[in-house]
Amino acid sequence: MKAASLYAVLFVFGATLSAQPKPAVHLRLSHPLNQARVEGPALTSFRDTLKVLAIMVDFQSSSDPRITGNGKFMLQSIPDLVDPPPHDVQYFLYKMQFVQNYFRKVSNGKLAVVGTVLNRVLSVSKQMQDYAPSSTSNNAELAALVAESWAMADSAYPGFPFSQYDAFVVFHAGIGHDLNIINFLGYDPTPLNLPSLYFGPQALKDAFQNPSYDGVPVSGGSFNIDNTILLPETETQFVVSSQGPDTLQFSINGLFAASIGSYLGLPDLWDTKTGLTGIGQYGLEDGASFFAYFGLFPPEPCAWEKIRLGWVTPITITSTSPNLQAPAVSLYHEGQAFVAQDTIYKVPINSTEYFLLENRSRDPFNIGQTLTIIQNGNPVLRTFHVDSAGFDNNDISAIHGSVVDVQNFDWALLGLIDTTHVYDGGGIFIWH
Repeated sequence: MKAASLYAVLFVFGATLSAQPKPAVHLRLSHPLNQARVEGPALTSFRDTLKVLAIMVDFQSSSDPRITGNGKFMLQSIPDLVDPPPHDVQYFLYKMQFVQNYFRKVSNGKLAVVGTVLNRVLSVSKQMQDYAPSSTSNNAELAALVAESWAMADSAYPGFPFSQYDAFVVFHAGIGHDLNIINFLGYDPTPLNLPSLYFGPQALKDAFQNPSYDGVPVSGGSFNIDNTILLPETETQFVVSSQGPDTLQFSINGLFAASIGSYLGLPDLWDTKTGLTGIGQYGLEDGASFFAYFGLFPPEPCAWEKIRLGWVTPITITSTSPNLQAPAVSLYHEGQAFVAQDTIYKVPINSTEYFLLENRSRDPFNIGQTLTIIQNGNPVLRTFHVDSAGFDNNDISAIHGSVVDVQNFDWALLGLIDTTHVYDGGGIFIWH
């Protein structure tokens, strides 16, 4: 085997997905994201447009110190943050714009996400901490929040065509209880912040302990909302440590993309009991991936995920296979026809096991990484030719605003691109 590019990376995935790479940022998820073992519509025949409907929900005012904030959305402008407030309808449309761009690119145009955010903030009946799940409730409190939120939306928007949508999102006020903040502080200052989850049909049945539960009835009972992605307005943590007040900035972009992946039928690919990484930053459904670059953007889905979603058909390698080429999976031109479709090779081991081979490169065009960031309502392009101070997997302090697109999602992979080892372009492996 010879490589046209020295630092292009070939990742080999076993069928059992048992690799244990270490993320650059040692984050632990505090809970599973996908709340049932089997969810989603088995995408090999999934239609090419996914219509997503989102609502904004806040809570009754609270001064409980066990939550972040007061139960209301942050609306005062703080420009020098990632995902800065005001967290209004336009802000959540930026989040929709990000997942639209992500899935269009990583599916090579096979999946279009079309998002709608209803512009009214709905105030549920209880304070935020009242919906925090207990250790034995199977997330019944969060399921009650989901049901109440959609019932309120149905009342607030009479005649709205809910049945025209596939996936549903509740963006709620407050910060998610998703990262094990004890790793940073040694204690958890806000244990009643709400975890971010995907509730599919089975997860809702389990939460309500009702095997016949069909979802939240809307539109006069003619349609049931049987899935919901529950996400916070931000993942940025405002903390007080022994060194004084600090801000741990995280975006919800990656978490939103992974939640849609859960809807599409992808399972969690990390250890959901311990929070430890599984496939690391080499796919989508691992916390190390969707919190890569502190959540700004995840890498592309791995070979197994793309095959499961029906986006790629693997090519089986035999002993008589001729010379084979594997373009980097991110080889495309923005806004133009794709240069190369993803190429995944399947190497059978026996009748039930196989390896999957794909070429992954952080910078296949040798042009660096360009981010499209909304700042004060205006799109701004920022280009980084290498990882640098303020923009790498351990530091995003140079980024202010809402990231809605990036040139190459696989920049989120682990790998060496710095001022002394610059990738030399090309991105194609050739096997002999």
